[in-house]
Amino acid sequence: MSAALPLIAAGVALALLAGKKRPDIDGPVLPPVDDDDDDADAVKAEAERIVKESKDIVQGKRDSYSDDPGTKVTPIEAAERVKDVISTPAVSTAAELELALAAAKAAAAAEAAAKAKANTSKPKPGATSTQVLVQTLQSWLQALGAKLVVDGKFGPETVKAWTAAASARKLPTSIVRVNATNARVQKSTATALQAAAKNAKATPAQAEQAAQQQAKEQAAAKASSSKSTVISVATAQGYLNALGAGLKVDGLYGPKTATAWADAARARKANPAIARVDGKNARVDEATCKLLLAAAIKAKASTPAQAEDARSQPAPVAPATDTPPAGYNRDGASRAAPDIAKHLKQKGIDHYNRNALRTWQKLAGIAQDGVYGRGAAAALRHFVGAAAPKPFFAKGVDIYPWG
Repeated sequence: MSAALPLIAAGVALALLAGKKRPDIDGPVLPPVDDDDDDADAVKAEAERIVKESKDIVQGKRDSYSDDPGTKVTPIEAAERVKDVISTPAVSTAAELELALAAAKAAAAAEAAAKAKANTSKPKPGATSTQVLVQTLQSWLQALGAKLVVDGKFGPETVKAWTAAASARKLPTSIVRVNATNARVQKSTATALQAAAKNAKATPAQAEQAAQQQAKEQAAAKASSSKSTVISVATAQGYLNALGAGLKVDGLYGPKTATAWADAARARKANPAIARVDGKNARVDEATCKLLLAAAIKAKASTPAQAEDARSQPAPVAPATDTPPAGYNRDGASRAAPDIAKHLKQKGIDHYNRNALRTWQKLAGIAQDGVYGRGAAAALRHFVGAAAPKPFFAKGVDIYPWG
């Protein structure tokens, strides 16, 4: 439509100057009109009707001509029909025709805008998008280095990893949840990331390590133990070293720690389940944790220092449930955490607002006592890192269970 308008406008101007001939054809469109002839009045009346009905069509007042009501006419087609009567006196001024053509242009622009708006960033079923199992997407992303658990469940971490991988390769980043285990993505992105995953350079040892880690975490999630608890990784490493594991006590969750824990548990016919909560904490079977603590204290460690290290580790105290308490709101806690940290630093131990802290503790899913102790500090660190001030009180355990 936009390309045709300049030609139509040019035709209008030339036709009005020429009087009775179209500039782009050899002869007159309609017979010469004689104002004194009865036929001229009929021709003029017909031309006036065409112009009026064409203007009504382009302005959305009707969708067909009265002489052919069964045929739907578009604004562009109406403008073209008006062009066929420009050499008649029915078009008394250039402005009248220009109004009709401008209306046609506006209608075409609105139609184009509507189509553009319909083409949103979210992939729609069709030729450019495809539905893929979330588990499959996660396996591609893991092969490309994303730290994901391949659990087949659609969630924010999967979306974040997909967006990052696609953006890094300048591919469409859209991903939409179809259901809990399926997502719709752009075909071009799916094809490219699948190929990249296949070509990713991973050593056999890395692949085996990832497989073992995934198996352990899945086993932990399915563990049938009636109770579980959260333990700091440093504490677990201390227990295991007292039993001769020879681990580096760095407080970081990794495959060596997970393997040593599972082996120590199996050797005592206990539940070997262990799952990463965050980089410095793990969820384990509570009975196994108590058993390994007792064994570590009694064990003849390779050095007296190791035995003393095991005895000095505090017994874990954490929720015996995997379900956060009522009022837990991870997003709300995350948004409010920077302000809470800033308030605590500014006001200090004597002047901080305990009610404000209680409100935040509820969002974070921890004890709502208004006390900024080790437990509250661990929770705040989870959200703001080093921006969290040191705890004012020794109350609580330095663990955040809902990482």
